[in-house]
Amino acid sequence: TDLIKDKEEIKKVGKVMIIRKNSKGEVFGLDAIKNIVWKILPKEQKITLFAGSGKTGYKDGKGELAEFNGLVELDIDDLDNLYIADYNNNAIRKITPDGEVSTFYKENKWIKVYFLILWFRIK
Repeated sequence: TDLIKDKEEIKKVGKVMIIRKNSKGEVFGLDAIKNIVWKILPKEQKITLFAGSGKTGYKDGKGELAEFNGLVELDIDDLDNLYIADYNNNAIRKITPDGEVSTFYKENKWIKVYFLILWFRIK
């Protein structure tokens, strides 16, 4: 919330737990309450929905068509793709810079997904 001073903008958000910045200076945050990925625009004092419908579920799709269930970690690659650990779906989801959500990796055991996201952090 230090990035945004406008109280009305802040009311949109549930609980942003992880924040990362891409190569263009755009900031992204995971909302653990609403299962949404927010795009934070500090200069414009705006928070926009980047991906997620706000419904708990598992669905690939563009922007608001996607569904998540337990967003816990976020990383960004050199091409500005976001990789998100979707805990309760045992999956790592990829979001392209234009907001297209796909399943990058899915496993029936969470521990493998957790270690894969750690691999992104140390590579």
